[in-house]
Amino acid sequence: MSNIIEVKNLHKSYIVDEKEIPVLNGIDFAIPEGQFIAIMGPSGSGKSTLLYSLGLLDRPTSGHYFLNGKETSKLDDKKLAKVRNEEIGFIFQSFNLLRRTSIYDNVRVPLVYSNVPESKHKEMVIKALESVGLDAKLYKKQPSQLSGGEQQRVAIARAIINNPTIILADEPTGNLDSKSGAMVMKVLQDLNKKGHTIILVTHETSTSEHADRIIHLLDGVIDSDKKVANRRYVEKEKYIK
Repeated sequence: MSNIIEVKNLHKSYIVDEKEIPVLNGIDFAIPEGQFIAIMGPSGSGKSTLLYSLGLLDRPTSGHYFLNGKETSKLDDKKLAKVRNEEIGFIFQSFNLLRRTSIYDNVRVPLVYSNVPESKHKEMVIKALESVGLDAKLYKKQPSQLSGGEQQRVAIARAIINNPTIILADEPTGNLDSKSGAMVMKVLQDLNKKGHTIILVTHETSTSEHADRIIHLLDGVIDSDKKVANRRYVEKEKYIK
């Protein structure tokens, strides 16, 4: 199985009050296509910075990041935006839905920036909503009319509508109760079974155990990188609407 991601000696620093603050201090790892990764670590360890670097939302200070064999540092802003929209899906803790916009328009946002004809948008939105266990009729509603778990699944539908190879999730269950969190993990596991590579940042051990592999960060370096011996699966009956 080929590696979809390779990171070599990755560093990231920020300038705060004219002082350089290092966050990532030489990260090395590879992720095979179709793997489910959980990234853990204490607050300030660099988890989100690493995820945003992998998602091309932030450029590393130095080092190399290869995505599908391509060195991303050589891509200009226009090409980076194209790769983000077509190859990477993003899921955030706070859902990041447009509050006064219909579910339909929220989910189809990535299509607006692609070459997909508008005549196909409705069909693709309905398919995406149904793939995460939601009633397609919800597309007429607004986010405020849905539960937290439903809103997060709408966010996942938006993330997968372009069928990206990689899905990045930053604390996707952090704002949810246990039942809603289980539903979200069921969706992510189902997507992983379909071949999507999942990279999840979480501080919850129970959530990380749904992954194949856990990378633990400490002070901007990889403290441990282990396969999950007894991977957890969400039972089918917990996947409810």
